[in-house]
Amino acid sequence: MKSKSLWLKDYDIQNFYRLSQDIETDIVIVGAGLCGLLTAYMLKDTGYKIVVIDAGQIAKGTSANNTAKITAQHGLIYKELFDSQEDIARLYKKVCNDALSNYKSIIEEECIECDYRECDALVYSRNEEFEKKIIDEYEI
Repeated sequence: MKSKSLWLKDYDIQNFYRLSQDIETDIVIVGAGLCGLLTAYMLKDTGYKIVVIDAGQIAKGTSANNTAKITAQHGLIYKELFDSQEDIARLYKKVCNDALSNYKSIIEEECIECDYRECDALVYSRNEEFEKKIIDEYEI
């Protein structure tokens, strides 16, 4: 038996109409999950006509079946990035941290009740061969 996502158990998300004709727009965002909707939110005051399209229902794909963790810690990626292209790695780290700040600001400004809280990120391994990789990552 397949279990139902926590995010789908207690929430009804409004369905929107299916396009039945051609429309004119300045910007099309493909995907109505968290990334697509956040992109639309960030562009809403630009003066452009924005349309979000999705083959399915709003936020009922990957966004509805995740842990809801917002993080700048994406496994052990920073050391590898720094070793290959330090400037790109610093930019990547900055953008990830800016995204965390943006989510927090939106939640506060829009008074979104979502049980948002900041927690430490943790990377660990029960395998000793990853110990040096974890230490290297921490030292970046």
